Amino acid sequence: MLVRYLKISPEEYRKLEAELRQEKKEGDDPLLHNGNLFSLRYTPARTAIALLGTLSDEQIFEGIKSQRYFLSARSMTDTQKRLALELAKYAGTASEQEGGESNRGVRLSERAQFAREFGIFFYFSLDPLKACLPRFEVGFGGAILAGASMGKETDFSQDLLPVRGNPYAHPITKRLPKYPELESQTFPEAIDTAQWKNATWDEVLTTLSANLSLPLYSDSYSYLPTPQDRGDLPIPDLVKKSLPEALDALCNRYHYLWWYQDGAILFRSRTWFIEKLYEVPFATITLLEKQLKAKQGLDADAITALTELTPRQLEGLGVMAVSSQGGLQLASTNREAYRSVRGTGNAYRSYNYLRVFKLLSADQKREAMGAAGIPFEHLSKEQQRTLSFVLIQELGSEVGYQPKDIFFKVKQSPLAESSDNTVESSGSEATQQSMAGVQLTISALERPSTPLNAQLTIAIKRGTISQTPTRRQTQEP
Repeated sequence: MLVRYLKISPEEYRKLEAELRQEKKEGDDPLLHNGNLFSLRYTPARTAIALLGTLSDEQIFEGIKSQRYFLSARSMTDTQKRLALELAKYAGTASEQEGGESNRGVRLSERAQFAREFGIFFYFSLDPLKACLPRFEVGFGGAILAGASMGKETDFSQDLLPVRGNPYAHPITKRLPKYPELESQTFPEAIDTAQWKNATWDEVLTTLSANLSLPLYSDSYSYLPTPQDRGDLPIPDLVKKSLPEALDALCNRYHYLWWYQDGAILFRSRTWFIEKLYEVPFATITLLEKQLKAKQGLDADAITALTELTPRQLEGLGVMAVSSQGGLQLASTNREAYRSVRGTGNAYRSYNYLRVFKLLSADQKREAMGAAGIPFEHLSKEQQRTLSFVLIQELGSEVGYQPKDIFFKVKQSPLAESSDNTVESSGSEATQQSMAGVQLTISALERPSTPLNAQLTIAIKRGTISQTPTRRQTQEP
């Protein structure tokens, strides 16, 4: 834990940072990488680290599971209250501290009042590919104030699970098993691996299945679809390699593992236990596809189904929309644009607004989906509290609007349907798919500058939900 690093003074970290910068090195201690040298010499970040150290394992686990944790003022210990007030004092620029007012018009005294009356938010990020926690951050709602890396960016899945071998076998060893039945086979010469530069794992598996006599079984998760998402390694040279060597190389590129059992080759993502958290239930996908195909819009039942999804499942739904709209090619041509259209940062905001929708009666849901929405005063006390908490998370100590300014409204706009969008398929001709989708906007406040809302793009590639796999099994092995 980083807390023990607080025993060293900020000045010592400042000196070490200058030395390493001059030598153009990161240093030997992985916990001092990824910006932590700066964090450990920066007062607000040191305070945030100390505050993190006061949380129990259960609280941290809940934060990791939910991606954020709210430490309420009512539940704070005296030490936590002191550290939260210190953060309210120091967070921001030097000019804020001197003048007592932030560049967004929020007085530091208001931050302190927020800490006393409400509490503080912890935000946790999780790398689904490396199965590690890169960073935590804290804030009083609204903007993030300070944070630090929680550990070295180690690919724990590579350490825990070798590229070859049954992941359910005990004990798991790093000695790769031998499969004599496969050693005499070479990688199929008919496969042109140059076409796999941007191929998804499903596309690779489909081509393999068509060129191997053995049955293949694999899990198939949607959250990290492209090779760029899965580590961005180059295409391995598979010419004249034995089949086991070729499968090792392919699995290393796509972050998978494989083993041979009962005459079949089985594949498993090395981070299936993380990726499965982002999968949208089949019943929800089927409902969304049915309604989008029928009327290019969602009714109250479909939106209610969205309220049952977790923030990570909403992220997964967003990635499905990118895939359905032909946006996966951006992963190789424009990484910044690809990250933008995935819109993963908006999933938690959508989750919060959907929690409000879940509390509405059938009549209220119809009113919310109308042109005017529901005025704040027409909501029940529980609904008002839930919506107010959404505003607190969005605005934090900036909350200063009167109830008459607040409403709850759900608007949806159809996405343009494309009939000529093509999806590249490795080793086969491109296929045409028609698309359908909506842009869901849930609003709570019309501000002069920017409206306070969350947007969720929902698009399903038609005809793909009910496909029956042949030798490529998409269920978990």
